[in-house]
Amino acid sequence: MRTDIGQVMHVANHAFDCIGAQAAGMKGAFINRRQRPYEETPYQPHLVVPTLSALADAIA
Repeated sequence: MRTDIGQVMHVANHAFDCIGAQAAGMKGAFINRRQRPYEETPYQPHLVVPTLSALADAIA
């Protein structure tokens, strides 16, 4: 894709997916549908939203 990995945002509803993506250098968006706590880690999500619609609104 010839895009710097830091310009990519991984979107997931599991903390471990966001953590892995951020550890690799991506940004992370956490869709927290069930109001679950996020892991204690230095890789906190850049964006937390409750739904995909809210994600679309946040990045528009």
